[in-house]
Amino acid sequence: MKKDRWRPIYRYPFGNAFVYLIGSLVGTGTGAAAGLITVQACQAAISCGVHAAAVPAAIALVIGHVIARYLFFVTQITRLRNAILASIAAFLQATGIVLAPAMPFLGIGIMVIAWGIVAVFFAHYGRIRLYTDAVVIGKLVLPYSEFVYTEFSTGKPFQDHVPEQGKGKAIEIITPIDYEYIEENFGVFHPYTFIITREKTYVVQSLTHRPEFVANVRNAWACYDWDRRQKQEQKQDGTRNHDPGSITA
Repeated sequence: MKKDRWRPIYRYPFGNAFVYLIGSLVGTGTGAAAGLITVQACQAAISCGVHAAAVPAAIALVIGHVIARYLFFVTQITRLRNAILASIAAFLQATGIVLAPAMPFLGIGIMVIAWGIVAVFFAHYGRIRLYTDAVVIGKLVLPYSEFVYTEFSTGKPFQDHVPEQGKGKAIEIITPIDYEYIEENFGVFHPYTFIITREKTYVVQSLTHRPEFVANVRNAWACYDWDRRQKQEQKQDGTRNHDPGSITA
């Protein structure tokens, strides 16, 4: 029911924009810390030189790469982009703080650019929300009442793993699908879930908590379906109990 949809039970991000959001936050935070230290260390911040921002930029470059690699298990190109983005954000933030005492408008303007990067990715990263009555993926609302079946799987291509209930239906990929993360001595398979309605088969994957996400989608639908069947049985029992033809002397 829509009146129950006031807060999600679970939230998950999807897509690489969330990785870039975290990277840009790390960068601005690193740059802010370095910039404030520089201002405190110098009587006249401008005399320290903008080159002081190179240090936090280098630190953020490393942190951005590590976060993308070991927290999100994303592809190499995404790790590189996140590292560069974090480095740019750190450089801008530190430079803005260093310049602000001597040139307030320029310094603040540069800091606004750094935080603008954060704002852009915050506004555009994809969100998956599980409610008591529906799964909301971005702007798409999929009520449990429209589910025919849901199941999760791993392995590529996903077309080889579509459940029987979804075969022959139009397939729509709602989120980017990342199949696996491979290192030299280990690999991580990333599960994705099929949400099958009467008209379509949707393929969905969360960026983080991947096993938890696919399990929770199935559990949420199973609980909804069980509750629906229980109410139907109670209604049928009530109808039989009030049927005059079922009463014997």
